[in-house]
Amino acid sequence: MRYVVGLGPSWFKGCVGCQLYLIFLRKAIVVVIHRIMVQVKISGLREHLDPIKPQLSDVINSCVVDALHYPPDKRSHRFFLFDSSDFFYPTGRTERYTIIEVSMIEGRSVETKKQLIRLLFERLQPFGISTQDLEITIFENPKHNWGFRGLPGDEHQLNYKIEV
Repeated sequence: MRYVVGLGPSWFKGCVGCQLYLIFLRKAIVVVIHRIMVQVKISGLREHLDPIKPQLSDVINSCVVDALHYPPDKRSHRFFLFDSSDFFYPTGRTERYTIIEVSMIEGRSVETKKQLIRLLFERLQPFGISTQDLEITIFENPKHNWGFRGLPGDEHQLNYKIEV
């Protein structure tokens, strides 16, 4: 794939080595932006989630990888752990009540998002998080609402498909 680069002085156009370097830089930047295309927030009681954070992150990552065809090494997870005096949950839930919020660039199909939700419900049960105690929300944002590597998201060219 060849990129047309309109940056820098006119001598870039005649310099094959310079053009190759710019193509390399462009591809390197595209690889880096994988890291922020899906972000996951996990909220719950500290006493329940803190002991299982690494394992929980691994399972959530496996769900994202399997449902969204996302690179396994690009996880971006943040845990928000609360003391019981700071975390209130609805009647009919237990102390294992957990909220998962997934932010991603829009473009995945409804079925793909449903598959992610199904996998999370299924794979988190062994941690004692019942389907009654798990709430999942997916937030989709247009590319232009993301900013990374100095540009709005819609000005970057991704080297993987969002439309899955």
